[in-house]
Amino acid sequence: MTILTAIENYLINSHATKSIKTYLWEEKTFRSFKFFCNKHNVQEMEHLDKHVLLDYIGFEKERHLMNSTLNKKIKLIKRLFVYNSIKSDITNVKTLREKKHTVDRLSDDELKILFQYLNNLDLEIGNNYIYKTLYYFLFDTGVRIDESLHIKKENINFEKKIILLDITKFSKERIIDFSTRLEPMLKKCFELSKGIYLFWNIMKNRKLDYDSDVQYFYHKIKKETKCAKLTAHRLRHTFASISAQNGMNILSLKEILGHDNLRTTQKYLHANRKKTKSDFESYSPLNNNDIDL
Repeated sequence: MTILTAIENYLINSHATKSIKTYLWEEKTFRSFKFFCNKHNVQEMEHLDKHVLLDYIGFEKERHLMNSTLNKKIKLIKRLFVYNSIKSDITNVKTLREKKHTVDRLSDDELKILFQYLNNLDLEIGNNYIYKTLYYFLFDTGVRIDESLHIKKENINFEKKIILLDITKFSKERIIDFSTRLEPMLKKCFELSKGIYLFWNIMKNRKLDYDSDVQYFYHKIKKETKCAKLTAHRLRHTFASISAQNGMNILSLKEILGHDNLRTTQKYLHANRKKTKSDFESYSPLNNNDIDL
């Protein structure tokens, strides 16, 4: 079987069973892999072995990619063999050692910069009202950006202030809450949308898109505020970190964030060690007692 045929088979299934964001990432990764294989005159799957894969990893390392990103590419190529029922020693290639993941939330100063920018937008221009609401929604709910962009108007219950997410990272429906303060903004977005989705590109009359719309707005913020960290995904980290710091139950936080594993949620508890340490010093029975030692 040729590499091209194997990839086509895989992507047909990926397009049918996975989120559009995952599918597009896999398609982009395979383009890079096909370029490498063509450059080295490797056309058949049977000619792909662990030495070729290791050479490919070296090729990708020249782009200064993080090991976590390289590992995703390694796992994707392994899945390519599994899906096409082809045995190979590629499955024996180990993933690279990754740095411990740290939660990169927005600081209080960065949040102040972001909210000041959003509140100074001229909401009569273009999609500014939609962008402002989207960013406040992400901060209010902690929902993933891709899940947010797929929210359907029919799945919003304003009376109960809940939203059904039917397109999620792990393909499991879940219900999320939103705050009373955000309700008027969501209602206006609801009215402005001419389609089935909540977050609608008014100018182009289509669903808001991550690559062409959200990324555009992020770069606009970055340029005008000189702050590179004000991304949509960091708002999710910020929501989770602040919620954990404020004492939210870890199981509730896991449910809200839609995590598949509790260990993923627990990183937000570790990220708040300074607060834990401060609380310990403030409330320790020994620290707050006049006992003579």
